[in-house]
Amino acid sequence: MNFRTSGQLLLTAMIVLLTPATLPAQPDTEGIHERSSFSISNDYSNMKISKFSVIYLSEDHMLYNLMNRAVYDSPVYDFNINPTGASIAVVNKNAKNIVIVSNREKNVILATIKGDKKTDPFDEKGRNGTPSVTAMTYSSDAREILAANDFGEIITYSTDGYWTASVIEAGKIYDHIAVSPNGYYIAAAHGSEMDIWDVDAADIKRIVRFAGKVNHVTFSPDSREIAVSCDTSGLQIVNAIDHHRTEVTKGIQNVRQASFHPDGKYIAYAKADSIIVYNLINHRRAFSAGSIRIKGEPLDIPMSDIMALNFHSNNSTTTLSHNTGDKVVFWDMSSLPPLYRSKLSEEVDKLMSDWIRQMDGESLEEYRVRVTDDNAARQKAMLLDQAATAIATQVIALEDPFISEEYDMENHTIDIKFEQLDAIKLEVPEEEFQEVREGDLSYENPIYTLDDMDEFQLVYLEVVNRTTDKTYIFDERDYIIEDIEFEDDDIDFIPVAMLQTVNMEMEMLQQQTQEIMEEKKQENVITDKTAITIDTEIESDFDSDGNKIYNYNLGYQYDVSEGFSYQEDFGPGKFIVTESNAAMTMLEAIRTALAGDMKKYVDQAKSIEITITGSADAIPVGRILYDGSCGEYVETPYYAKDELSSMTVTDETDIRNNEQLAFIRAASVKVWLENNVEELRANSAKCVYNYRTEVSDVRGGEFRRIIVNIKFRDAIK
Repeated sequence: MNFRTSGQLLLTAMIVLLTPATLPAQPDTEGIHERSSFSISNDYSNMKISKFSVIYLSEDHMLYNLMNRAVYDSPVYDFNINPTGASIAVVNKNAKNIVIVSNREKNVILATIKGDKKTDPFDEKGRNGTPSVTAMTYSSDAREILAANDFGEIITYSTDGYWTASVIEAGKIYDHIAVSPNGYYIAAAHGSEMDIWDVDAADIKRIVRFAGKVNHVTFSPDSREIAVSCDTSGLQIVNAIDHHRTEVTKGIQNVRQASFHPDGKYIAYAKADSIIVYNLINHRRAFSAGSIRIKGEPLDIPMSDIMALNFHSNNSTTTLSHNTGDKVVFWDMSSLPPLYRSKLSEEVDKLMSDWIRQMDGESLEEYRVRVTDDNAARQKAMLLDQAATAIATQVIALEDPFISEEYDMENHTIDIKFEQLDAIKLEVPEEEFQEVREGDLSYENPIYTLDDMDEFQLVYLEVVNRTTDKTYIFDERDYIIEDIEFEDDDIDFIPVAMLQTVNMEMEMLQQQTQEIMEEKKQENVITDKTAITIDTEIESDFDSDGNKIYNYNLGYQYDVSEGFSYQEDFGPGKFIVTESNAAMTMLEAIRTALAGDMKKYVDQAKSIEITITGSADAIPVGRILYDGSCGEYVETPYYAKDELSSMTVTDETDIRNNEQLAFIRAASVKVWLENNVEELRANSAKCVYNYRTEVSDVRGGEFRRIIVNIKFRDAIK
């Protein structure tokens, strides 16, 4: 899509991009319902919920799952569920060791993290001892376990072998800890205080004090906010960057726990006898259940002894789960309106990446005149309103409004109120007032904007009286696109020079890759049935001090035409990357790029995240022998599409399903990159590899491709 595309075509394109299935209407509580509940058959003293995994600690200190089956029958002091749901980190009665137990089989110990004997800094005589764990948590990607102990340490263990990754000498004994999803911060609480730690600097950024005991801490999905549940102070949100505090619960005390909605727009929190879902954007309750009163009336949903709750999404379904008394309840929260501003930004960024490119037939001088920072800011502002209208027209029905019986003599207007919107004041001549009230009205060409409350507001509408063939215009647009400049705070935009650089580099990489492909064709390695696609992108982000940084994203993907995969890609059941000529051609292009013009990003990046997607088709696997040549994997975190899960493949298990086959294809690529790309090997300390799988429900070699995405974090200086 280019700059000369008409507004109507842009609107049509965005309606295609923004699918209505994921866009509930504006009213918050419409459609929320209890989807299921499960009975708990044992008395319990503690419970943890992570996605669909529920584990509770019985009165006899044994662990049970949601099916009331024992998973670990040794005495337990504390525990945490692995975010993948595959295992549980357990602190036994003496609290000296952390035991990793399976969540699939009873009493299967996967690993033990033993505490080291060392000098106790709090012992006046300086005696040695083994510290006891006082608080514990997993990182959101399940790669790390963080444990605070009574020697004043915060120790981070890698879940890949359970070795000590880092130790922070905190000098304090913490009761609760949480780590931000981006790994920048640790929130650690003891008593009525919470410390915010900068992980890289191993230094306290801020000590935050509350009126009463802290019960729970958790981070928002974007890592910017910390929800602190307290006895006396209720629920407070602390900004992890500037440490600003927001009180969520005015007059409500004894908040036990909180959980952020996956897109960060809402937070759910629990008292002993009620749950509340709060909209963090418009500062209103979106949903309540239990003994909480709404408009003075108690809800007829008795609840008791709530101690765990969890917001999570799976595909297009959002669920809030919590315990109450002798059961666990799962609420369907999918009808909560999403964070629209995020959806707008994502779609507009896609369109802007097209606009920034030089068009066919456009001279370099014309391109430089058209593509400037100010013009880009104006284009983005226009697209944002068009995208807002594209979404709003899917979720807001302009029909059967309330039309006021009174005429505003002073302003010459009549109030029209649609069910999902604020009333609009439509200018109507006094002598035509009754005609409008009694006429056959249609509502055409609406334009919406998204306000600061993340709610759609109607700013333009044509009201047509089909009885009299008269049209009345409501127009409350409050800015002119031509007046917008790059420096305007409301427009978050990446400088044009950066975007132009990315586009030029993508063209260079495409040419470079085409040359490699031509060589491979001459060698009869591949044919023109193999195509390699390259994507480059700059995304804005922030560092631990809140300063804006820019990440450089580089993506490679190949596709082989249907019917040619046997010759050029993986055959059925094959997984070693050298067995795919198409994959090897793509990897050669990646190696050439990282050794060439992309090397500066390798060197400058603070970290390099490499996400490898392996795929498989629907041909049944049966059993494929695996010799461990691509590594041994036991409950290794990976993403099945976008859902965090865990994978086990060893030389003992072999490969027994398509998900394992797709995973091992990705693992084979990782091994090749580590061994054959010098730039990655030389910078291995800052490389993080992620596995992702896609399994088709259709048979065909075209579904066995490999995708490699590389994120150079903070790489543009």
